[in-house]
Amino acid sequence: MCAGSWIDRAAAQTETRNEVLDGLASSFSTPWHQLVAPNAADGTGSWLSGLSINAGITQALQPNRKSMVGAGAQGDRANESTLQLGIRYNPMSYWFATFTAYRYLRPGLQQSWDPDFTYSFGYDDWHPYTLSLVYGNYTGNRFSAGNGVAHSRIEQGGITLAYKFPLPDLLKPIFLTGFGDDLMCSASFTLVPRYTDVQNDVRDNKTNVGLGCRYTFREKWYATFTAYHYLRPSQQQPWDPDFVYGFGYYDWRSDTISIQYSNYSGNRFPWRSRTAGTGTFRAGSVSIVWSHGW
Repeated sequence: MCAGSWIDRAAAQTETRNEVLDGLASSFSTPWHQLVAPNAADGTGSWLSGLSINAGITQALQPNRKSMVGAGAQGDRANESTLQLGIRYNPMSYWFATFTAYRYLRPGLQQSWDPDFTYSFGYDDWHPYTLSLVYGNYTGNRFSAGNGVAHSRIEQGGITLAYKFPLPDLLKPIFLTGFGDDLMCSASFTLVPRYTDVQNDVRDNKTNVGLGCRYTFREKWYATFTAYHYLRPSQQQPWDPDFVYGFGYYDWRSDTISIQYSNYSGNRFPWRSRTAGTGTFRAGSVSIVWSHGW
């Protein structure tokens, strides 16, 4: 190996190490001055800065089938066709909170685990080498409570710590064409403090680790895949997937429309059996969403 090649490789390794350290150091930053950020139009501060709304329709690919895979407030996701209205607020940096309400097009098919609303909050930086910490609750939350039904059981939501990283240079010639495409990956750990099992018993501390990648082409077209491993296999329920996936067209800019296919069903790897009604392509859904931001 010539000295020049060795020096170039050492310089590249140093640059990558610096990027990793910078990414970790920037994680969970709290720039309080951004709470009242200048408005680009007139230079004044605005509390609307960082606020966005979205409205859309989600069509299940099995719209006439009532899901039977679930228990209590937890079960198979994306089985029903809905209208949805959501709000997202980024007060500063990459801190955020979201809330989405759903209207079921066929209310008689809504199960106890199909939510009236979902919500999430935390810190999520899209840059490589950064950490994120997010709480999300997609269980059977209800606007109307009573008779043993809670508005929301916050302890049944998931807390996810994740680390994002780019595709290693060695693998880029294999997976990338070089024509405006990219691949970003992440590793995650998720804890659900309280969960319902298939016998409708409430149990403690379900955990899994995940590894996933998102391929983008010209920034807006994408495909994503994430695989999960449950640290205690007995905790995995029929609706808990081995993997999830999706693809479509996503535009983050204001006043645009995104079209996406998503599958969060009880998918299983080929060597593992799945529960009837889950884990097929038709168990996913297609959504069309319009968004507006300030």
